[in-house]
Amino acid sequence: MIKKMLNSFKRARYFWRYITFTEVGIIYITKVMRSMAIKLSSSISLIFIYKLGYPVWFLALYIFYYYIVKLVAVILGGAVVAKYGPKHGMIISNILYVPMLLSMSLAKSFGVPAIILGATMQALSVGIYNVSVNVDFSKVKNTKTSGKQLGLSYIFDKITTVVAPVIGGLTAMIFGAPIVMIISAIIFALATIPLVISKEPIKTNQKLKFHNFSWRLYGRNIVAQSYEGVLVVNLFIWGFFASVFIFSAFNSYGASGIIQSFSALAAILATFFYAKVTDKGNGNRLMKINTLIQSGVWITKGLLVKTPLGALLAHAGHDLALSGQHMSVYKGIYDEADRSGCRITYIVMHEIVAGVMAIICSSLLLFMVVFNANAEEGIRHYFAISSFFILILLFAKFKVYDTKNIYKEE
Repeated sequence: MIKKMLNSFKRARYFWRYITFTEVGIIYITKVMRSMAIKLSSSISLIFIYKLGYPVWFLALYIFYYYIVKLVAVILGGAVVAKYGPKHGMIISNILYVPMLLSMSLAKSFGVPAIILGATMQALSVGIYNVSVNVDFSKVKNTKTSGKQLGLSYIFDKITTVVAPVIGGLTAMIFGAPIVMIISAIIFALATIPLVISKEPIKTNQKLKFHNFSWRLYGRNIVAQSYEGVLVVNLFIWGFFASVFIFSAFNSYGASGIIQSFSALAAILATFFYAKVTDKGNGNRLMKINTLIQSGVWITKGLLVKTPLGALLAHAGHDLALSGQHMSVYKGIYDEADRSGCRITYIVMHEIVAGVMAIICSSLLLFMVVFNANAEEGIRHYFAISSFFILILLFAKFKVYDTKNIYKEE
């Protein structure tokens, strides 16, 4: 009986070790959809800048600058979350995204200054949001509902984003990209209201504890998590690349909407599929198999995909792999955030290593575009080279998947 009580206590303390993949999968859907919505505006922004007459190397420089600012934003976001809580961080993030969209909508009139301001606001917004939402989700066990119920509460709000990219693309085709950005700014402002009236899930007035962080226990896995920096850069440029170079016979805004919507639908379906398969508990194998698939997909995108159908199928393969990859990785991340005793610091370190890798990849992209006479070939070569960086995730060993030691105290 005493042993049973102790096991119950450990399950409460290490919540993310014991929840099912179904619950993680549903929470993951909300992350994918939010991320997809952000990437949609990013993709439209790149196409919009390109249509204003700026060269591809300028877009690569834009991405490089964006990730430098985002790295700074992650550290600021960590300080904000520690002091005021993750919901305050998300409020700030939503507020910052509004001037970004408004600034980009004025790029035709004000040129480079408006573009720089837009990139800065976007990077600050996304960097702060990433820290905030991950701290919030990792603390879900303190809410009155389960992870599954929390995920479902977001699904009904976010499910419309499957069709939103098509609507956004068509609107941009008919009325222009600036109108889409202004409408998005209004939606972001309205999205702040629920955060204002809700309570913080964690203790506030904390500080980041880098000096207390155990690199010996968690350093290996945090470094392996840098794979995420590769994917965010690749996805940032992929929407533009596919729309302009592969779907060149179509309207680029409409093509971008189709690609993003197809991506969202594939991710949702894949999440539920993996949830059923992995409830039996084999997340480590799932993570490694999908990492290998993910690497192969980006080589294929870079070297072989040259038709619209090929682009859609390859991106569907990416989303199928990404679902299994992220589901298994984030279950490990949230568990280790619990274990570490420095939840916010762990999440910030995760975002920092991903940010450093994003800067490395965006600088490689810039190099490949500048030193290739053909910009399309430069981006293709970048995709092929960066695919090998994704394999760093194979070195991760999350304790949540060590069933032999699942009940042992650290």
